[in-house]
Amino acid sequence: SLINKLNYELVGTDNRKLRAIEHRAVSGVWLLGEFEDIKISEETYSWIWQNLYITCESDKFIMMFWANSSQYFDFRLARVFPDYYYEGDPIWEGDDLVPLNKDAIKEREVERDRFFIILPIFRTSSIVS
Repeated sequence: SLINKLNYELVGTDNRKLRAIEHRAVSGVWLLGEFEDIKISEETYSWIWQNLYITCESDKFIMMFWANSSQYFDFRLARVFPDYYYEGDPIWEGDDLVPLNKDAIKEREVERDRFFIILPIFRTSSIVS
């Protein structure tokens, strides 16, 4: 991908012309988007991993990626809170009241778990203590 090629170029040079787009390429903004609510595809996850591999020797680039990924996780993959406002009879599973948005909650948890697989790099990194 073009982003992948840019990351190779950024790691290997101090090209001032590329500095204007460095953050967007390295941080994952172009892969994760900024404001769109789009589910991340397997292909996009693959490109994220490849870009992390390319830039992993640069603390600066990893911090750029970490900052954007953390913000993405906190805001765009925020937990879905249960909605219990039934207009009719509530639904029970045993002693538990089932939220109306049970499927949305489950889907978001799956997305959060899936996204989190790219974050263990940072839990063991010397950059983040």
